[in-house]
Amino acid sequence: MKKSTWILFAAAVGLVAVPASLTRADDTQTKTSTAQFGASAGTLTLDKVPDMHFADVAVGDLVSKANDLALQGGSVTDLPGATDGDADLTVQVTDNRGTNAGWTLTAQTGQFVFGTDTTSTATDLNVSALKFNTVSNSSSGAEANPFNVADSITTGATVWSADTTHVGSGVNTAEVSAATLSLAKSPQAKAGTYRAPITWTLTTGPDGSGN
Repeated sequence: MKKSTWILFAAAVGLVAVPASLTRADDTQTKTSTAQFGASAGTLTLDKVPDMHFADVAVGDLVSKANDLALQGGSVTDLPGATDGDADLTVQVTDNRGTNAGWTLTAQTGQFVFGTDTTSTATDLNVSALKFNTVSNSSSGAEANPFNVADSITTGATVWSADTTHVGSGVNTAEVSAATLSLAKSPQAKAGTYRAPITWTLTTGPDGSGN
């Protein structure tokens, strides 16, 4: 009996000792490696600007009172030297520079000229303001700031911008669905067509300084 007991005890000790020798902490090692890829820089471009066709008005109304003309669409007869506009009332800025440095878009209307004249100062027409009323904007990347619907562009204004918070990356699209051309009383207005150029300028940096 004593011999049999000793053999069983030794076997039990062996079963416990073997697994413990296989799990020592210094048998585990960790190393760290690196994954890498490159992203090539693109450009900042002004892709699209809209033509703007406002509602017609009776000469009698022009000469007797102020008038607010609503935007009707984007189909116009181009003024010479002002042929970059599209009829779909879209402003589009693409920023693929990969800097998140922002950008600024300004717009300014020139002098309205009458008929086929391209040099007249059209002093017979008194323009008060041209404002965007409803514009929805989106981006394929990070959105820019909301489109400016507060300021008139008759003397020039920043209409859209991107900064370090709203970086305006990727393709940024602004859809103009409403705008107003305001005219003061114009006693010398003539019957016919008035047209004016709109100059759109895109610059780098949220303050338009190019920085």
